Amino acid sequence: MNEWKELEIDNLPPDILVGGYEFEYFNNEYKEWRLDPHSHDVISILRVIIKNKIPYRYRKPEPKPTHLQGRHIYECDNCNYIWISKEELKYDSPCPVCGKGNA
Repeated sequence: MNEWKELEIDNLPPDILVGGYEFEYFNNEYKEWRLDPHSHDVISILRVIIKNKIPYRYRKPEPKPTHLQGRHIYECDNCNYIWISKEELKYDSPCPVCGKGNA
């Protein structure tokens, strides 16, 4: 779900308060959609929709990859040093600390 959907008070997603959504509002002055910098405050956004009738839309962005995705974690059997590598290493690759080939 990465497409923008109109945010309507009568048709809210069930996880609106904890779902990690992004919100945009329509800026009448510039006639464009703008990302709401207060997207974390859903209750305030809902109040604005009810009180001011400002159009909002929402989407659930794609999850951002963690810093470890695509990485390989190794522990040396000799000195117990743990390190992360971008490349997949062979079993006998040397440990960067002790130099033994048992990573």
